[in-house]
Amino acid sequence: MAGVRRKGAHRGDAAACKGCRDAARNWTRSVDALQQFRSSPRDAARSPNASARDALARCPAQVHHRARVDSITTEVAARPSEQELASGLLQCRPCSQPCQVEVLPTVRRVDLDFFATPGPLTELAAEQSASVTGLGLGALDLCRVAQGLLVAPHDAFGAGLSDQQMQDRNQRRAGAMLQRAFELGGPDLLGGTRPPERRVVGSCRHFAVLATAFLRACGVPARARCGFASYFIPPRKVDHWVVEYWSDDDQRWIRVDPEYLDIDTPGVARPHDLRPGEFLDAGEAWLLVRSGQDDAASFGVFGTDNWGAGEIRGNAMRDLASVAVKIEMLPWDEWGPMADSYRGATGDDFDELIDQLATATSSSDLSAMRRVYARLAVPASMVG
Repeated sequence: MAGVRRKGAHRGDAAACKGCRDAARNWTRSVDALQQFRSSPRDAARSPNASARDALARCPAQVHHRARVDSITTEVAARPSEQELASGLLQCRPCSQPCQVEVLPTVRRVDLDFFATPGPLTELAAEQSASVTGLGLGALDLCRVAQGLLVAPHDAFGAGLSDQQMQDRNQRRAGAMLQRAFELGGPDLLGGTRPPERRVVGSCRHFAVLATAFLRACGVPARARCGFASYFIPPRKVDHWVVEYWSDDDQRWIRVDPEYLDIDTPGVARPHDLRPGEFLDAGEAWLLVRSGQDDAASFGVFGTDNWGAGEIRGNAMRDLASVAVKIEMLPWDEWGPMADSYRGATGDDFDELIDQLATATSSSDLSAMRRVYARLAVPASMVG
């Protein structure tokens, strides 16, 4: 896997791309900026960032290029020439220097309403939703509430928990997790710090899913993301789940690690607003490996021999299910080609399908994601 460069990806002048990134930071943080420019040119004219505004104005072809600089990714509108399209090497606007790019179709507006409502595994009962919404908390504090109800397996083993409690980590549904938390520690969600025996045992996925359920119950667009964190045993990237919620103020998705909020991590990280590179969703990890910018062997599961491309493919399928259809599977669930991939028994065709998956999840195009998901769908019997 390492050393294989995706078609159309080129390495160029990083300093120039940084200038392009900085110019576009405030105005082109999301693809919605292009649509806003077209629908409200008067508002766009007020933007202090004239260079980025001009870049948007030069985009009648509705093509974006993605410039990667020091693991920081931004999308900047551009109208490529025929020569650029043929070579795959674009000129950054406004810096007008060559850069590493991928030519992508214009991304449709993210359907925030879709992510503001619960899915099959994040739906809460009416009384549970009332308990959560009644707290009147903001996004980060809702994540902290979820954090306080759960305990990770490695923290639970020494606490003398029963076998039944240890089996709670196999629970998929947020509503069942919350009901179990009520059984163990009562209905008070803000009743102070719970000891381990009064918490529900769950993996990083459970922290992310319960936080996602709380955010959606309050009408905040949110989604659980499956990928890899770089702050546990750097420079290696460890199998992990986080939650991301949409900030209207920042006009972007903010990634939060609800398991490690206000907790020191072995490597440098900002769990309340993860910076680019601190967490990579599995699609991002796959694209880095396919472009030769990282080694598949550096991605895997802590404390095991499970490292390599198979782990990235498996997490990519889990991440796709989460963002395409709001089905957040357990870290050890397997379906479709996943088992063969772990054994190294899949070929180029499957890698090319994961290429499509990674491009779709990076673009937030629900239609594209669902087209790929149709070929990698979770069996209904597993959701149950």
